[in-house]
This record gives sequence, structure tokens and C-alpha cells, in this order.
Amino acid sequence: MKIVYYDSTGQYLAVVAAALHLKMISKQESPKWEDLKELAYFDAQNRIELGKLTLIGKDELENDIYILGSGSVAQIIERALLDLNKLLAVEEEFLFVDLTEEESLIFKLALKLKGYSFNFKLVNRLICHSLNSSFSSLITKVEEVEKRLKNSEGNL
Repeated sequence: MKIVYYDSTGQYLAVVAAALHLKMISKQESPKWEDLKELAYFDAQNRIELGKLTLIGKDELENDIYILGSGSVAQIIERALLDLNKLLAVEEEFLFVDLTEEESLIFKLALKLKGYSFNFKLVNRLICHSLNSSFSSLITKVEEVEKRLKNSEGNL
């Protein structure tokens, strides 16, 4: 199965969720900005292309874990990929995990400010604060995916 964690940018929430899924970061405490910056695609605007799936790795059940920056058309991308899958008669299953609902107003404001080359230190603090606020929700979503995958593996 292919698991796709997506948010509007593909650089923040999706990267953190994928890292949690792949056990690259601990679920025990919210990571610090410096730790997040060590993740290959975190805050990597020049490496993430909106609408393009980026493979992060394989989990312990051999599922491919992807991230996706969806811009403002998340559901359209999801439906298009699922329809293409059917059209091409591809047997591979996709599971899309929408993280856009975790994007707080502070997070969205920080992204806008970052686009204007506003004080990057302040913007990064706002993004980090927002990520820390949504960290427990991200853990819950990742654990739901992991549970679903383990249940589906037992049904094969």
C-alpha cells in the first residue's frame, strides 16, 4: 500500500506525520525546530513541488510512505490519483491522510509572511508553535493509519 500524508505545502505537517510513521522522530515529546530541520524535506521549499508525490521511505510493513503538497486543491488531487489508479487498472492501494485541517490560522499566517520574506526567525517560531500545538493530533492520525495497516495485513 502507498500512504500519502498531505498538507497545503508538503513541507511541514506532512513531513512530521511521515517522520512519525517511519519512527524518525519520537512520539514522546514535540520536536524542536533544530530536530525538524534535520528531516530531509522539512521547510524545503526548493525541494517540494506542489502536486508531486515525494517518497520518504518504507515502513516496517513495507508500505511506501509519501508526502504531498496539495496547495488549495487537496481533494481534487486525491480523487484524480484514485481515478487514474482505476483507469490504469493498477492494483496498488492508496491511503490519503489529509492534514490540511491541522493547519491553524497561525500556521497559515506564518506561511503568508514567509512568502513575503518577512522576518524568517519570527515566521519559523510561529510555524514551530503551530506544529507543537497540532503534534498530538498528528500522532493520533498516524496511529490510526498504523492500526488500519496492521488490521488490513491480518486480513490478507
